Amino acid sequence: MDLDYGDYRTALQRLDTSRDQFQLQFDPLHRDGGVLSHQSAAHLWGAVDLPWGIHITVPRRRRLKGITTHTARLEPSQITIREGLPITTIEQTTIDLGSWPRDDEHRSRWAEHCLGEGLLTHEQLVELLGDTADRTLCWLD
Repeated sequence: MDLDYGDYRTALQRLDTSRDQFQLQFDPLHRDGGVLSHQSAAHLWGAVDLPWGIHITVPRRRRLKGITTHTARLEPSQITIREGLPITTIEQTTIDLGSWPRDDEHRSRWAEHCLGEGLLTHEQLVELLGDTADRTLCWLD
């Protein structure tokens, strides 16, 4: 297992200290588990110029100091593994960033990254960003 992304690994471990990294990786939908999402997932998808912060989506309301938690019951199809860490898929990350109250410029950086890396098409971004698509994509050249 790659030892990079220690802050993310530590944050996931804090959700349930009785589970080891292997269990966290392969059972992220566990009642006390979670997945990296929002800006954290975007970072693992390669977008390094978004605001920093640890964001985890969990199935039940949780509060952890220094971690932004989002409550949602994710499906297995909304989760993938990158760098040995459970994170939201590119599609779910885009939906999350589209609904997150960040300014349009940061969403635009995400969209530009997805297009530039061939992760999503313009049409997919429009669909996934929903109501924020026009405001987000107008920043692109």
